[in-house]
Amino acid sequence: MLGVQYDLAASPKTASIPPEKVAKTVDAIAVALDDPETCVSEDHVESLYGLLQHCASIMVKGAFHLPFSTVALKQAKRKKFAHVHKGWKSELQWWSQLLLKWNGVAMIVPLATLRPTSDAIVSPTTDAANSKKKLSGGAGAVFGHRFQHFRFTPEESTILTIMDLEALTCVLWLHTLCHVCPTEVMGKRFIMWCDNDAVVQAVQSNKSNIPTLAFFLEVLHDLQCRFSFELQLEWIDTKSNRLSDALSRDEIEVFKQEMT
Repeated sequence: MLGVQYDLAASPKTASIPPEKVAKTVDAIAVALDDPETCVSEDHVESLYGLLQHCASIMVKGAFHLPFSTVALKQAKRKKFAHVHKGWKSELQWWSQLLLKWNGVAMIVPLATLRPTSDAIVSPTTDAANSKKKLSGGAGAVFGHRFQHFRFTPEESTILTIMDLEALTCVLWLHTLCHVCPTEVMGKRFIMWCDNDAVVQAVQSNKSNIPTLAFFLEVLHDLQCRFSFELQLEWIDTKSNRLSDALSRDEIEVFKQEMT
């Protein structure tokens, strides 16, 4: 692909965009965001859109963050300019922040999807529990010999729904895995399990009209872009999700017995 450099001898294989191209994209975004008239010319919109598509071509989930840019391009073609409204501005800011953290290199994710059993030993699982009466709740996550266990604050348990807590647990676990054991997720396409259907549906469709889920999806896509992994979230019943469920309910002894 023109402007993309491939290293097929590396393990895992990589695709990269030249640093100057990444810098050019960041600069083009800055021009659009800094324009005092909040309007961008047709030529600049075309150039910016092309640069963003180029970066998105090798970034996992990157293409799902171009809807407002696509609309802006259509508007610019019709009116010779595009208005930088709140939605497009937010999208461009997301891209700018992502590109400034990104090294321009993406792992090439294999086409075959790893489809393990729901056993947490070979597939990441998460679970969250909440009790409005006690204003408490906890979360658990497991992947191989690694696990995460924590309590929610009274404020979190009060303000966030169980759906929000489930989504938060998924994102926190993936964030942990990306930073603690990146080689186990980078350049891979894998299944992850969650027992909240609303969260599963949002991740599967890559969008949500629920503000909290939309925010969690942005964080998830950010991780996928920077660490080059493809995630398929699937629903799991509580009975099969025994390890994470035990942690979320503070049943530590049950968890230990299940792990042995």
